[in-house]
Amino acid sequence: MWKTLKDIYQNSSDQRKLALKDKLQKIKCEKGDTISMYLNKLATCRDELGSVGIATADDDMVSLAILSLPKS
Repeated sequence: MWKTLKDIYQNSSDQRKLALKDKLQKIKCEKGDTISMYLNKLATCRDELGSVGIATADDDMVSLAILSLPKS
């Protein structure tokens, strides 16, 4: 019946983690982006994940960065 603060915030914390994981997977190098801009987007999202307790391995970030580059 009554939710504790932990119940309320834990649920939103889990939702935030999932949203950030999804955001990281969807980052692409868009037309007009420089490599620096693209890598900055990835690094920012990785840092956001770190702030909610999710560590992302360097080799995973490298793979993601390479796979998300346009074919050109």
